[in-house]
Amino acid sequence: MKKLLFILPFFILLQTVLHAEGSNMGGNDINFGDDTHSYDDLVINPKDYVPLQHSSKEVDLKSEFINARVSIVKRSGKFIGVSIGTFPFQPVNSKDTNYPIALGIYGGVITYLNNAIGVRGYLKAEGALHNIAFINNAAIHEGYTVSASLGLDFFTDFRLDNAYSYYVGLITGFGLATLYHKDTQNHVTLFRNGVIVQGGISFTLAYKHRIEVLVKLLPVENSFVSTTALDYSGSIGYSYIF
Repeated sequence: MKKLLFILPFFILLQTVLHAEGSNMGGNDINFGDDTHSYDDLVINPKDYVPLQHSSKEVDLKSEFINARVSIVKRSGKFIGVSIGTFPFQPVNSKDTNYPIALGIYGGVITYLNNAIGVRGYLKAEGALHNIAFINNAAIHEGYTVSASLGLDFFTDFRLDNAYSYYVGLITGFGLATLYHKDTQNHVTLFRNGVIVQGGISFTLAYKHRIEVLVKLLPVENSFVSTTALDYSGSIGYSYIF
C-alpha cells in the first residue's frame, strides 16, 4: 500500500501532462484550398464535421483531416467503467479450480496522442465472494478475494469506419496492485502488494463507448494452494468517456 501512495502523485501529474498535450494541439493552420482552418476551429465547431465524400479530392482530404481530429478529441477525456470477471483459484484440499464471479469498478483519464495510439491511467477495485462445496467431503469453502490496482495502459487502435468513430484495438499495460484473499474455512489469509501486467482487446463504439476483454497477471504467490490459484484474473469491462 505504501508503494501505491508513493507513486500516486507522480501518476496524476503524468496524466495531467498527457491530457493537456492531447487537448492542445492547436495553433497551426492548414489550407484546403477553399479557406484556412486552425486545428482548434476544426475541433470546436460541429459544423466543420464533413462526412466522407468522393466528389473531389479536396472534399475527401478535408473530411479525412476533420474526422480524424474530431475523433482524437472525442476519444480522450475522463472515463468510468464497470467490469465482470473472475479470480480462478483452487482451494486447499480440493482438486478443482473454481471461478467465482468478480465485480469491479474503475475510472481515470485517457489521452490519444494521435489517431491510433492512446494512453490511459486508471484506478480499479474488484471483489469476489466464494461459497463452494467440496466434491470429496462435506466441507464448505467460504471466503473472498478483493483487489485494488493503479495502472497505466497503452492502446493501439485500428479504425473500422470512415467517420473515425469505431475501432478495434490492442491493450497492453502494467501497474501496482494490492490483493487480499481470505479463506474462512481453512483459516488461510493472503495479503500482498506487487506488480501487475495485463493485456487484451478493446472495441470503441461511437467514440465514447469502450468494451474491453482483459487478462491480468496478479502479484500473488501460490505457496498455500496449487500452481493454478490466484495467479491471474480475467474480465470483460464497459467504460464511458466524458
